[in-house]
Parts: sequence; C-alpha cells; structure tokens
Amino acid sequence: TTLEEDEALLQAFAEAPFVERQLVRQSMARDFVEDIKETFGWRKQWMLALPVSKRTKLKSTLAAATSPTEEWRLLVASIEADTTKVRADVKRVFMEEAGS
Repeated sequence: TTLEEDEALLQAFAEAPFVERQLVRQSMARDFVEDIKETFGWRKQWMLALPVSKRTKLKSTLAAATSPTEEWRLLVASIEADTTKVRADVKRVFMEEAGS
C-alpha cells in the first residue's frame, strides 16, 4: 500500500465506531498470533534440520535480534544461504511457502 492509502486507513479506523475498532484489533491480533506461530514453526523445523554446531550458531544469532521482524529476516537469510543437499527439500518448501 502507499503512504496515502495507509493514512486513509488510519483515518477511517480513527473515525470508526468503538465496536468496529475492537473487531479490527481482534482480527489484527489473531493475524499477528498466526504469523508468530508460523515463524516459530519454521524456526523449529529449520533448527531440527541443522547439525548441532550450526544450530547453536543460529540460536545465538537469533537471540541477538532486536525484534521479531529482525529474527524472521535472520532466519530467512540462514535458509536462503544454505546450499546443502541434505536440507534442500526443507529449503524448497520454505521458499515456496514464503513466496520467495
């Protein structure tokens, strides 16, 4: 979306009746929770696919992330950088699902 569209949505949200705002917040919260579940599901699956040394290094890298967005970016970078045949199927499925 463009900045103008975002501003228009924010304005419409601000002017909406209380009940509508609550419904939007609940929907956004559900979407956020689903995104988090999906992120941690992929993280777990990828971690299990890695050998112990790489898993330990990635855990340390992800722990240093300052936000869930950065953590997701670091996870994606790890998956994209992997060139092993052993994890090729996991990587392929992830890339298809992530739309990359």
